[in-house]
Amino acid sequence: MFGSIVKAQTRTISGVVTGDKDETLPGVTIKIKGSTTATQTDIDGKYSLKVTNMQNVTVAASYIGYTYQEKTLKVGEANADFKLQPAANDLSEVVITGYGEAKKSTLTGSASTVDLKKVKTFPR
Repeated sequence: MFGSIVKAQTRTISGVVTGDKDETLPGVTIKIKGSTTATQTDIDGKYSLKVTNMQNVTVAASYIGYTYQEKTLKVGEANADFKLQPAANDLSEVVITGYGEAKKSTLTGSASTVDLKKVKTFPR
């Protein structure tokens, strides 16, 4: 009996992410929509992802303070550069998140509570 070995074909998708002033953006989340494949841009705004889907794929870029973008790559296309625009709601405050427990009496700094029902979700 002869068995057949099927090897999944892969392609590498890569690109560069810049801001509206052509500055490279490190730490941008790049995701293949509809999958768990994701990465972040390096210090030079570059990224590279391997995908097994040889059909059209949608690549998404998201970064705090910038608008979310998607690009659909057709079969054979392997480059998706993004030029992100600042979000209309200008971030005027730095948000620091923390996890853990502390007594109010021993806490230095400030603390506040957020009602999760009022928090808007980001596109996924």
